[in-house]
Amino acid sequence: MAVQQNGRALRMAWKPMRRNRDVVLEAVRRTPEALQLADAKLKNDKEVVLEALRGNGTALRYASEALRGDKEVVLLALRSCDGVLKYVSDQLRNDPEVVEAAKAGKEAQRKRKKSQREEKNDRDAKRRRDDQELLAATTAASSEELLLRERSMILSTLHKRVFPFNIRSIPTTLRGDKEVILAFYQSPPLLSEWERVVATLEFVAPELRDDEDVVSASIAATMDNFRYASERLRSSRSMLLKAVKLSGQALGFAPRELQDDKEIALLAMENGADGLDHVSRRLRDDKEVVLRAVRACSTALALASSRLKEDPEVALAGEPSLLRGASERLKDDREAVLACVKKDGSLLREASDRLQDDLEVVREAVTNDPTVLSYASPRLQADVDVLCAVVSKVTFRIWVNRQRSDNRYDWDLSVLQRILDLDKALAMEVMKRAGTHVLQRVSRHGTNDAALVRRFYDEHDFLLAALAADTKAAEFVPEEPLRDRRFVEKAVECNGMILARIREPLRAEKELVLSAVTQNGMALRWAASSLCNDTDVVMAAVAQNGAALKHASPRCCAVEEIVRTALKSEGAALAFAADALRLDARLIRDALESARPAQEWHIPAEYSSRIREWCERKHGGPTFVPFAEMHAMFISYPKQSATEEELAEFPDLGWLQAMDEA
Repeated sequence: MAVQQNGRALRMAWKPMRRNRDVVLEAVRRTPEALQLADAKLKNDKEVVLEALRGNGTALRYASEALRGDKEVVLLALRSCDGVLKYVSDQLRNDPEVVEAAKAGKEAQRKRKKSQREEKNDRDAKRRRDDQELLAATTAASSEELLLRERSMILSTLHKRVFPFNIRSIPTTLRGDKEVILAFYQSPPLLSEWERVVATLEFVAPELRDDEDVVSASIAATMDNFRYASERLRSSRSMLLKAVKLSGQALGFAPRELQDDKEIALLAMENGADGLDHVSRRLRDDKEVVLRAVRACSTALALASSRLKEDPEVALAGEPSLLRGASERLKDDREAVLACVKKDGSLLREASDRLQDDLEVVREAVTNDPTVLSYASPRLQADVDVLCAVVSKVTFRIWVNRQRSDNRYDWDLSVLQRILDLDKALAMEVMKRAGTHVLQRVSRHGTNDAALVRRFYDEHDFLLAALAADTKAAEFVPEEPLRDRRFVEKAVECNGMILARIREPLRAEKELVLSAVTQNGMALRWAASSLCNDTDVVMAAVAQNGAALKHASPRCCAVEEIVRTALKSEGAALAFAADALRLDARLIRDALESARPAQEWHIPAEYSSRIREWCERKHGGPTFVPFAEMHAMFISYPKQSATEEELAEFPDLGWLQAMDEA
């Protein structure tokens, strides 16, 4: 039984088991406190209670009231344990024999505790004696043998190197052992950047920092260790050569006499040295050294000698932007400036006045960056060749995004003014390329030149060129020209969307609207409602752009010929057709085979769901075939291959195939 192992198991027993006298006796024999879990009847059983009290007198608290007044039971509890008197019934608490038994129990418990303390002290004393004997035995072993054992263990760990290892983990007594330190740096390679940090030579014994093998191995692990090498090795040319082959920054820890060595300096420049920071003054005037330094780090030119700073070959060996900090003599060197502006046109501002008046230099600069025209001389700002180069690079994006400061806000309009004065054909080219932006600037922001604004209003050819080049230009055409009917007639032929800007009466003129929708079918949106119901106008609009069917009247959307024409260019136009035509199988086929095919959501749901149902049934489950392919399979399916059940459920199955066979 479980109570034979632990009387507390009675807690998990059924109530009938707690009434079982044998079970409860066994439980209190093992665990006196189990009396608490017994049935009330057994708590009044003298034999059961006495059995519990033999193990622990405090179990009296769980006995029945009658037994707590039984002298035999109370005396047994008091003699075995102190502190039980409070559980005794009131009539026995003043009984002399009971009081004497309580005193005897208290004395007995005190002696037991004293005995337990003495036993514990004896055990602790024995353990201390054993530890001292063991320590004495260990100390008696040879210190040399212990060191060899520790050395062997560390060498084994270093050779395996299955985890990052910190050099400070090596005992101080072994940091002067060459074999241990070499093992740390050589086998196998270091594992991580963190390990490179903790692999510093700083914590190695001083005598090993003067050992070439150790220093070479530590430099191979991380170049920073060169700074911790002894002064003798840092002054060694062969050791410095090894260091700069790994990293040119090692030159910074070398003595001055070696920083004047040209071979070492050249090798350092090839391997990431910080420019000319750590080379001698003599080498900063050496063209070969400076050239290599500038190619590796363009900022190195700042430390070159004054003579080499003015050398075009040296100055241009790095980034073109170095022209900004170059001498005046170099800024006046034609070849140097020409090479720079070919890479970065904005450097024209750094060139001398003489070169800002040089045609080839300015042409190269504005070809690279049209916004730098304002830095050219006044003569070249009016030169046709230069302006042609500007126009060849001008695009809508450039004209919009290259506004760098308020004082250059109108640079494009000023350029256009010069172009207008020089060559009208060139000005027309500008309007074709960036006319939308120019019109936007004139109409919204204006310009400081009122004559230029008036010229725009009067020169209709410029406006028409902009309208023909960009649909969005219609939004920025000034109001004054739109009052001229002759201009409007030409404008709708160039850009149908100008219909949105003209007066209401003109939008009701059929010929004018026909010209607009022929140029851009979406202009139908701005036509008068009477013309949106005109079949000729609507047919012209959908012929140009099928999506214009969206703006047609319901009557025109119910004309099959108009819908079929719209579907040739825009399959999605089926969504705007009348409900009766949207379910026409032939029109659906035209929509799916259009230049811009319709998507499944443009097709009526009752039709598309039927096609998908047939396709899924044919394939035995869901399919991810595009809807257009499903539809093609459905209408071209041979009827002779279909079952009678399929034909009954899908009567139009294979109608195109049947039509072709007929």
